[in-house]
Amino acid sequence: GLTASQLTSAANLQGVNLSGDNLAGFNLAGINLSGANLTGTNLTGANLNNVNLSGVTGLTASQLTSAANLQGVNLSGDNLAGFNLAGINLSGANLTGTNLTGTNLAGTKLIGVIGLTPSQLKSSVGVCDTPSYTSSPVTLSYIDTPANDTFLSSAGTITATDAEGTAVTYGIFGVSDTNGISTAVGNYGTLTINNSTGGYIYQPNNLNTLTIGNYIDTFTVSSTNNGSPAANQSFTVNITSTNNIIDNFGNIKNPGGATLNNPGIIINENIGIIVNTGTLVNASGKSFNNFGLMVNNSGGNFNNSGILNNNSNSILLNNGTITNNTGASFNENGVLAGSGTYIGNLTLSAGAAISPGGSVTGSTYTDTNGSFLVNGSLTLSGGTLNCSISGINANEHDSLMVSSTANMSSGKIVFSINNISNINSEISVGQSISIPILTATAGLTLSSSFIGNTIAPASTTNDVFKVVKSGNTLCLNVAHVH
Repeated sequence: GLTASQLTSAANLQGVNLSGDNLAGFNLAGINLSGANLTGTNLTGANLNNVNLSGVTGLTASQLTSAANLQGVNLSGDNLAGFNLAGINLSGANLTGTNLTGTNLAGTKLIGVIGLTPSQLKSSVGVCDTPSYTSSPVTLSYIDTPANDTFLSSAGTITATDAEGTAVTYGIFGVSDTNGISTAVGNYGTLTINNSTGGYIYQPNNLNTLTIGNYIDTFTVSSTNNGSPAANQSFTVNITSTNNIIDNFGNIKNPGGATLNNPGIIINENIGIIVNTGTLVNASGKSFNNFGLMVNNSGGNFNNSGILNNNSNSILLNNGTITNNTGASFNENGVLAGSGTYIGNLTLSAGAAISPGGSVTGSTYTDTNGSFLVNGSLTLSGGTLNCSISGINANEHDSLMVSSTANMSSGKIVFSINNISNINSEISVGQSISIPILTATAGLTLSSSFIGNTIAPASTTNDVFKVVKSGNTLCLNVAHVH
């Protein structure tokens, strides 16, 4: 007349003698039967979920395999040597100290078991051994040269074998599989592995953006068979980056909203054209060398914290904003044109020219008359300020506006344009201005105004112009130049 409820309601069942009893179909989940005598006990269909069977006597393989539920069962210290437990579910079971010598665990679920050791698995049968790799750990190398490199993907195959001939499954440690593919995104590229074949593909990022130095991308690949413990192997990508050079002989366009970062050195050759409508960043330690045509369109931003060289015979047409940050170097030996804004101090070397308006010689780009604004100081060191206009109507003029000081005494201002009888150009300086020698093309009538708190005309060797005061404006009038 023994029932399951009588057993589960009892206070203590440890060491109880249930030999020969019929417990078929009993729900014994969670009770403690440690040390019990189960010799000949019928456990067919019994629910032994989380039942403590530690140290029981008389337990047989058939009793365990006939039970309905063994998940979480405590078999610690029990002698299961030689038991045929193939295919049963022992997930969550406590196998601490359990004797599994010769035990058949083929297909047995051991997910989340407690106390299981490698020696227990090795002593059992039917469990697949950990695969052995037949391929060496993968090591890839990429070199980021001074050129603007193209970085191709690397492909290969990882191989491993199972002593029992079971198929091996490949993957990446810590990464879930999707449609038979494992994908891991590294710091400098992406690794994919085919779970069935072990075929891998490593796709590097654009390594041209890296600064000088050595970089490593590391992954851990894994292989398993029929639920065996995973065998892991390293996958390493070594990257060496040198100073990068973008050497442009053609056309580079950086559209609005985009950012072009100088990876190291940008060289715009004499036939090259770079057009920026977005943001172009020349960071500290980087250099930008223009020998051709550099166009900074309206809305474009050229942010310079490194070295910007506008070389002889080159043209920098700015209708946007060029910022020369503290510590940066802006070496001007070519032509600065356009109606854009320059933020920071600007120094012109010998042979340099500023054209606030006017056509750019040899270029398809033509700038209309406008203002050339320097939000800082302007120094003309032996250079030329070319105040020309592009309009065809008389009295059209361009303006050069400097927010701080303008020291142009060692350079000169040249007024020259064809087919215009009257030229009007204005130079407005926030603090002081040192006026250079003025010249003009023969046959022109010149009227230019210089506005500043302090005005110091340079001396001349001839009397081709005179200074006329009109209100707060000094007009330097040239009646005719021979």
